[in-house]
Amino acid sequence: MKGVFLFKNFWKKLYLFETYNMPFSTPVFKEETIKHLFDNFKHSSTILDIGAGAGYYSKLLKHIFPNMDAIEIFEPYIEQYQLKSKYNNVWNENILTFEFDHYDIILMGDVLEHIDENEGIEIVKKIYSKCDELVIAIPFNAPQGIWGGNIYETHLQPELTHESFLEKYEGFKPLEYRNDYGVYIKQ
Repeated sequence: MKGVFLFKNFWKKLYLFETYNMPFSTPVFKEETIKHLFDNFKHSSTILDIGAGAGYYSKLLKHIFPNMDAIEIFEPYIEQYQLKSKYNNVWNENILTFEFDHYDIILMGDVLEHIDENEGIEIVKKIYSKCDELVIAIPFNAPQGIWGGNIYETHLQPELTHESFLEKYEGFKPLEYRNDYGVYIKQ
C-alpha cells in the first residue's frame, strides 16, 4: 500500500509538458505505464529509451529506475534537450543498426510510427528477445511530416491502428488503448 501512495504522490507532483508536439511524448497512458513498470520490475532494472527526443521518459522514470540509457537518432536533440544529463549513457545512433546485449526494459514511446513497416517489424523482432519487457506506445491514424527540420519526425506508418499493430507485431498485448493511442507490452 505504501508503494501505491508514493506512486500517486509522485504523479500529482509530476510536471507534464504543456505542449505535446515533437519531440515530446503525449502524456496519454503514462501513469498506467509507470505503474506497470513500478509494480513488475526492480528499481535496479536497466532501461533503454529508444528515440529519447526531449527525454520525457527520463523525467517520468529516472527517480524510480536510475539505470536509464537512451538512443536518439537526431543529434541536435541530444544537446538541445540536455539528454546527457538525463540518462547514464546516450548514443546518437539509429536503432536499426544499434547493437546491444540486453536491457531489462526497452521503451519505444512514440517511435515505431517513424520507422518503415518492414524495418519496424524486423527491429521489434530483433529487440524482443533482448529484454524482459518491451513497451511500445503509438498513435493511431496519425500522419505527420518533417517537424522542426527533423526528417526523422516523419511518420512512415501513419495508418497504424490497434488492430493493425496486433496483426503486424507479434507477441504483444495491450496495456491500455483508446481510439487514437495505444500502449503495448510483451505477452
